Amino acid sequence: MTYIMKQSNFLLGVLAGSVAASVTVLLTTSQSGEQLRENMKAKSCNLQSMIEDIKVKANELVQSIQHLAAEAKSNLPETIEDIKQSVMAWQQSTEPHKNNLTLEIDSIQKSIEQLEQQIAKQQNH
Repeated sequence: MTYIMKQSNFLLGVLAGSVAASVTVLLTTSQSGEQLRENMKAKSCNLQSMIEDIKVKANELVQSIQHLAAEAKSNLPETIEDIKQSVMAWQQSTEPHKNNLTLEIDSIQKSIEQLEQQIAKQQNH
């Protein structure tokens, strides 16, 4: 919604700028009335053409954004499921290593305790 509001504000800005430029030309021109009218008609046609081009491009942009949003909605659940499967596979592949590491840590802790006991005995003698 905010994008459409920004788009309409932009179009209003272009239109207001064009009107201001036209008024400025009218007040500062040294052309005859007939030449000025011809120039104004040409510029009016150009302005209308530019406005139509802006509308077409804005509509194309809106359609592209809508298409992208629809694609994301349809692909997102599949992507999430793929990520879940990958995480589960990783957890399963690391489980044996986790158990081995736990056993090794326990063994190291027991060795440290034994060394501490031996050092304590040697210090007492």
